[in-house]
Parts: sequence; C-alpha cells; structure tokens
Amino acid sequence: MEDNPHGREFMKRLATEEFDWEDGCAHGLTRLLGPSSVLDAGCGIGRWIAAAVGTGCNDVLGIDTNVCNVIGLVPDKAKGKVVFGDLSKILRLRRKFDCVWSFGVAEHLPPESSLTFALNLVNHSSRLVVVTAAPPRRGGVGPVNCKEKHEWIDMFQRAGGHPRTDLELAVISAWMPLTGRPDSMVKDLMVFDTRPVSPELRRASMERTRMLAAKGLV
Repeated sequence: MEDNPHGREFMKRLATEEFDWEDGCAHGLTRLLGPSSVLDAGCGIGRWIAAAVGTGCNDVLGIDTNVCNVIGLVPDKAKGKVVFGDLSKILRLRRKFDCVWSFGVAEHLPPESSLTFALNLVNHSSRLVVVTAAPPRRGGVGPVNCKEKHEWIDMFQRAGGHPRTDLELAVISAWMPLTGRPDSMVKDLMVFDTRPVSPELRRASMERTRMLAAKGLV
C-alpha cells in the first residue's frame, strides 16, 4: 500500500472514466473565460490542461510535485507540458499566464504555506485566478489545511487578488449540468481578478461579495 495518498495508484484513477467530469469542467471554463494561456497549479496527470488545449488554448503548463507518478498517464495534448513544481514554496516561473487555476490542492499543503500558495497563483496570473479550496469538516484524501471560504478569500486578497463573484456565478452555471461533477467544485469555487483596480471598484466588489455571502450564494 502506498504511503502517498496521491501516489501512482491515485494518478491512475485520474485517467479513468471516474474523472471524465474534469474534461467537461475544463472545456466549460476555457470556453467561458477564453484564456490566451493557462497555468494549472497542482495538475495531476494534466487532464485539465489537455482539455484546455482541446478547446483552443494551446499555451498551457501544469505543475505538480508528483510528476514521477504520472509517467505514462499524461494525455497526448498535455505531453511535455507537465513539470515539477512545489506550491508550498515560492515559485519563479519567469512568466505570467492569462489564467491560473488550481482545484483541490490548497487543502493538501502545509497550513503555514497558505499565503505562499495564494501568492504563487496571483503572482503568475496576468488576469484571473480560479481556485477551489476545501472548508473544515470536508472528507477526501488527506486534507490537512482546510479553512472556511471567507478565510481563503482573505488569503487571496492579501496576495493581491480581487474577488469576482460575477465570474464565480458564471462558472457555477456552466458546471452545474455536468454529470459526475462533485458538489465541492461549485461550493468551494472562488475567482479572483489579478489586474490593478480602482479603490471604487474594489469596494464595489467586496460589497457584492458580502451581499452574496449573506444570501448563502458564496
């Protein structure tokens, strides 16, 4: 039995029909946001970036600490695009990507690296960050860093991101019809704009977030 819960056997599961919903989510996200380039932070075998390429975004990169466990499992469209990267440490990729996304990764990192994780995503994005991060009491394989959603939002705001609840709701609408998609993908979803904004727009965005939170929508 593997000591690493995200070792080779888990990576093999990611290549099966059990995770076909990832392709649908990636297709929908790419069509909706129209990114010119994508960084997938914690990409696993690279299904999400392969689907992005299949939807017309050819400038993609995936990083993961478990690259030794994905050999022979990376989809054709993502081959050569999955490299090693440790999100618990400051990354220096020497470029930015139009859209940076990361799904189900934050909760598996050491708690003390939470802000580093947020900084890695924000600092490598020239427009948007799309992320899911689990709250406390969530099950799954080995979560050690679960926080309430408002805590994750605060973390990304400290890193320089600005909540985009309008885009969050648009992504949720695109994902809701997908068969097999875990409910956590919409419950834990957050979208941040990494471009400079005026103080007025920032206050308006924060107020919109508070209003939606009061209605239980975020």
